[in-house]
Amino acid sequence: MKYVLNLILFCFSLPFMAQPVAHFKYMERNMGDIAWLMPASAHFEVQNTGNSPLQILDVRTDCGCALAEWASETVAPGKTATITIAYNAALLGTFHKTIAVTTNTDEHITYLTLKGRVVKEVAYSTNDFAVHIGDFHLDTNEITFDNVKMGTTPKQTVKVLNASPYALHPELMHMPDFLTAVSAPDVIPPGKVGEITFVLNSKLIKDFGLTQTTIYLSRFVGDKISEENALRVSAVLLPTLPSTKGKFAYAPRLELSDTTLVFPQFGTKKKLTKTVMLKNSGNAPLNVMRLQVYNPGLGVQLNQSVLQPGEQAKLKITLHNTADKPSKRSVLLITNDPKMPKVVLHIEQE
Repeated sequence: MKYVLNLILFCFSLPFMAQPVAHFKYMERNMGDIAWLMPASAHFEVQNTGNSPLQILDVRTDCGCALAEWASETVAPGKTATITIAYNAALLGTFHKTIAVTTNTDEHITYLTLKGRVVKEVAYSTNDFAVHIGDFHLDTNEITFDNVKMGTTPKQTVKVLNASPYALHPELMHMPDFLTAVSAPDVIPPGKVGEITFVLNSKLIKDFGLTQTTIYLSRFVGDKISEENALRVSAVLLPTLPSTKGKFAYAPRLELSDTTLVFPQFGTKKKLTKTVMLKNSGNAPLNVMRLQVYNPGLGVQLNQSVLQPGEQAKLKITLHNTADKPSKRSVLLITNDPKMPKVVLHIEQE
């Protein structure tokens, strides 16, 4: 009788066992009107509302006109991942596409919908192109590649309006070897909008952490580089680290005393200093592989870059009273902690 009762209790407890739950913020995305032959992307956010890791195993679309990209890492409980669907806009007219997402949840497959219309011309507002470089009007002059994994080739797109009465071909100067760019269309007709797609080859970046460079958009034949035609490029490269659950148990684990440091006003002082404590609470040596500041006026000093299990280190951060006072200051750490390879310390002032 006791055995039967225990069996009944076990069966009733099964639904309450640890399991992932995939909660999609949107089951359908309407892309509206998109321009013919101008690929566009839509994003589907999925949150793990369960109590065990969620894994996105596969994402399939119902035709080759839509391609899916997603993070292969495990989504921890409470965390969110993004699935990106790129539509090639090769055919005019309305479209209605189905995306099948396979996960390790009880439901296994979730069906999403992508729809919209491909038209020859798309109405736009000049307010969408705040950056003016000669007759080229851009939606941004900041090209940012964040959380790049070694071996990947992420892309970023800048929209370009040709505000001249002539057809123009965007020419870029001082391109680094790790960056390529393609304009679509190659020649932008007067009054029309094109795109420049930048592709980052992470294998050609030498160091982990932040890499920054400046490229320049030529405004006319024989144009020279200047601050007026500059485009800022930044990339944060992360190391490739173990991702299996078994290896996590024998990995380093970074703990910080604080990730946001609030400094007082300088008053008569020329500099202010605060200290952040780093601790390795894991089971393998913790290596701080890169330590960088994003802004001038910041100084950092770490007394120990390799921490054995249980060891602590002091990171001293000094804020200097300079004429350059950016609105955002931060410090970047790249470590071999597989769960936290990138850490950003935010610096604020009262």
